[in-house]
Amino acid sequence: MKLKKLTLLMVGVALVSSQTADAQQVVRENKGRFPLHELRWSEPAATQFTETEVRHFLSFDGALYDPDKEFLPYYFHREQLPAGMNSGSAQLLNPQYAPATAAEIQVINNFGRSFITPEAEVITRIDVERKVPHIAVLIYPLRINAATGQIEKLVSFDLQIQASYSSERNMRSRAYATASVLASGTWFKIGVTNTGIHRISKTLLTSIGVDVDNIDPRNIRIYGNGQGQLPF
Repeated sequence: MKLKKLTLLMVGVALVSSQTADAQQVVRENKGRFPLHELRWSEPAATQFTETEVRHFLSFDGALYDPDKEFLPYYFHREQLPAGMNSGSAQLLNPQYAPATAAEIQVINNFGRSFITPEAEVITRIDVERKVPHIAVLIYPLRINAATGQIEKLVSFDLQIQASYSSERNMRSRAYATASVLASGTWFKIGVTNTGIHRISKTLLTSIGVDVDNIDPRNIRIYGNGQGQLPF
């Protein structure tokens, strides 16, 4: 039986990918005697992934998982930007790494080694909430040490945020419209009226007409209002 792809559109939240522009840059650098961000890793956790499959996942406090990268974990940071900013970037400063354990390496080799890069990958998005700009930073905290070939995990770092105003952002958005994700998959719209954490349960999916018996959970995607996939 072919499993369908399901996409949920969350109304009331907007996420948009962006690049740093040259005009009106604002640099916010965290400086202190101790690392501002620490990842507390634990041994891979076993989870009932499907009715017939148990999988192990890399784990640290607050980890989120990317289904497009075989559920590799990522660290999520979000902060408010000055009014009028609509573009941004982030850079890791003073990153500290530790060797991955044997159990962690086994999980990576089984599922996600092809997604590990020579340095921790950093992705930024602009998150507009009630017309107030925020920057969302996604950090994939693994690397393959170029000198040793060893897989290492990020354990601490400082974070430099750059924000700017770009008059070209709307032009880029229009250029991407022809390749909209709305062109594929089955879409369901869910209203979000309050700020907070919202659970999407089997009961909710059934109530809006989703055939939950024929949906592969790995194919579920959640998007904000018109402009980007949300982390979950």
